Order: sequence, then C-alpha cells, then structure tokens
Amino acid sequence: MSFRPGQRVRTGLRTTDGHTRLPDYARGRIGTIFRNRGSYPIPDELVRSGHASDQPLYSVRFHASDLWGEDAGAHDVYLDLYESYLRPVAE
Repeated sequence: MSFRPGQRVRTGLRTTDGHTRLPDYARGRIGTIFRNRGSYPIPDELVRSGHASDQPLYSVRFHASDLWGEDAGAHDVYLDLYESYLRPVAE
C-alpha cells in the first residue's frame, strides 16, 4: 500500500502497551497526505525488539477542528505518521 499527496486517509484506532508515534488525539481521524518523507525504521518496533524494517513515513495534514472540535481554530496540524498507522478513505 502506498499513498499519494492529496489522498484522504484515516488513522488507526489501535492502542498499544508500549511506544507509538500515533498520538491519541489523532486516532480514528481523517487527514490528507501532504507529502511522502521517505522510508525509515518504525520506532515502535525498534523499542520492542531492537530492530525494525523500513516503512514509508508521510506528512499528514489535519484540520485542527477535526482533531479537537470547532473551538480549536481554523488552522491545520501536520503529523508525520508511518504507513501502518493509516488506511485509505473511500472517496
């Protein structure tokens, strides 16, 4: 699976007992791929096992109001998220 700039995605809802780079406030939220940042070892796996395979990392744009409600403001928030955190949104 590979995402392209402009594609809408939803973040996963999974929770873990250990380290994750997916903030709780962004779980289950819809955003838009802004850019592909390359492939890197996913830190979640590095912490658990000491090694990890590379995974695509994307800059994902969210409207602040989609993360925290209408009172959050009209700005955008960008999060760098690994591919395994994302699912395509059916258009």
